[in-house]
Amino acid sequence: MPFDSADRSAETAKLFDADEIGWIAAEAAVVAARAGSSVLADAHRAVPALGLLAAHPRLRRLADAGSGLVAATYLARWDGSAPLPVRAHARNFVVFLGWRGGLALGGAEVIASEPGLVLTAKAEALTAAQPAGAVPGAVLVLSYAQGGEALAEIADDALWPQAWSAAG
Repeated sequence: MPFDSADRSAETAKLFDADEIGWIAAEAAVVAARAGSSVLADAHRAVPALGLLAAHPRLRRLADAGSGLVAATYLARWDGSAPLPVRAHARNFVVFLGWRGGLALGGAEVIASEPGLVLTAKAEALTAAQPAGAVPGAVLVLSYAQGGEALAEIADDALWPQAWSAAG
């Protein structure tokens, strides 16, 4: 579903390439492992690459005009024992960072995990979501609302790793 209707209960779009997301997911996993936690609150501050993702213009265009970041939470492994950390009065996005598993939203609607796939749904639907199949790979949950943190403007190609990090 291409984010074309505010009336839909859930919308998904492949906004990012797996190559863009791969190095970001790896960096977040390293930071979480060093912190000894599978959950990073304020993930956009803890992991610079997640900060780039949160500020990315492809996501920002989908958030309500004038809204800022209210929360960014990285979940290395979400098993459904606690609800997804969404905000009730915000536009919430779940960015899939890995391939494994998926999310089951009310009824039979299942969203399969794929790096770069972004899901938005009403807060109630995301709060009631459950893992589908295997525990989903890492996800980043972003919430944008009026009065939230203003993020720096970045270029569309900002998620590609710098040449020095890929050079042999």
